[in-house]
Amino acid sequence: MAPPVNASASTVNTGAAVWIRRARLLIAVAAVWVGLHYFVGHWLMPSGLNRPILLAAAPQPALAALGLALVVCAAAVVTPRISGTSRPEHGLLITCLALAAWLTTSGTMTDWLILATDGTGPPSGDPYWPLIIEYIFLAVLMPVAAALAALATPAADNPLTPGASFRRAFPWNAPARERRPGILALVVSTGVILLLMLVLTGSRTGQTMRGQVYFAVAVASLIAVFVATRVARVRSPIWFWPAPLLAGLIGAVVAAAGPDLLIPDAYNQLSSIPAWGPVRPLPLEMVSVGVAVTLWSLRAHVRTARRHAA
Repeated sequence: MAPPVNASASTVNTGAAVWIRRARLLIAVAAVWVGLHYFVGHWLMPSGLNRPILLAAAPQPALAALGLALVVCAAAVVTPRISGTSRPEHGLLITCLALAAWLTTSGTMTDWLILATDGTGPPSGDPYWPLIIEYIFLAVLMPVAAALAALATPAADNPLTPGASFRRAFPWNAPARERRPGILALVVSTGVILLLMLVLTGSRTGQTMRGQVYFAVAVASLIAVFVATRVARVRSPIWFWPAPLLAGLIGAVVAAAGPDLLIPDAYNQLSSIPAWGPVRPLPLEMVSVGVAVTLWSLRAHVRTARRHAA
């Protein structure tokens, strides 16, 4: 029996709307990538196959930090309008996708260690301190970007109420019984990412490969969301997306304190080998890939839970 005409038309319209949303999302990602590549990359943080995109590697780190912050904050405000999203975390998701795409043409952590130490001599904690500073910078920048994205996103069920999306993105006024599971989810997510990065980043003595790093961060973040949502029954993104940033910061602090932590004795005269797996991603790699995958995975998890509940 053929479906009614109106049902077929509705299906076609729904399919077209889905593809339009996807196209708008890709346009938003491309727009942010253009800003990063042609403004930040060409003028403030020149990169290359052997030069990592790192604030400490920029000719003028303070100016590079300011330029990166301006592009990221502008992207967080503009991309919700371009993509047409009604979810407050999508501006941050789009920005992180563009950051991850922008980083693919630059050097890796191994290149940074060679640049900072010439690759000779025993491992030193000195190259890791600029990473710690950059993680602290990102720990300020990313929440600001998330807040701007939420403010720029009208709530789907209450578009005329200013700040509705912001209050959903940052539920600070939630009662303590709701905040405690959220903190637990963040701690569990951070711990899972750290543990998995020890294995997923490959050989302890091998050269850092970007594909391996992206794979490790993505899989670790994906599994972290899976585990945390079962340990703590919370779904607000604010309790999940900071986990890759915290894991990266912990990884850099530990590496600075013990630069030869997991390096075999036979290689302890080479300063170009990262101290351990969690420090192999550069800060922007860890944050961009980790936050993007975390937000995507959490959204997919929520959708699946709603289908099962229905």
